[in-house]
Amino acid sequence: MKWILFLVIGPVMGFAEYRVFKLKITDSKESKSRIVHSTLDGLQYRDYHHLNENESIEVVDHWMCWKRNDGLKPLCQRPVTLDSLKSESELRQPQSE
Repeated sequence: MKWILFLVIGPVMGFAEYRVFKLKITDSKESKSRIVHSTLDGLQYRDYHHLNENESIEVVDHWMCWKRNDGLKPLCQRPVTLDSLKSESELRQPQSE
């Protein structure tokens, strides 16, 4: 019976995925901001890390990672897409006034 359970559940347990959130935390009192990458979304991050009352949090970007992240491995990088390439090229172009 144990072997049957292993054969049925074993292969499923090998797959994993997680989402990475790029968060912008802004301190309105000191007019400073910082960027944080986390597997927690904005609400979870605020509750877990207890931000100051004058700090606000905003989700700037997020993406899916298709591997396991156990053992304190670094978070995966954002995949390159056509949209990300377009937005980068727009940022690099000089602004006309």
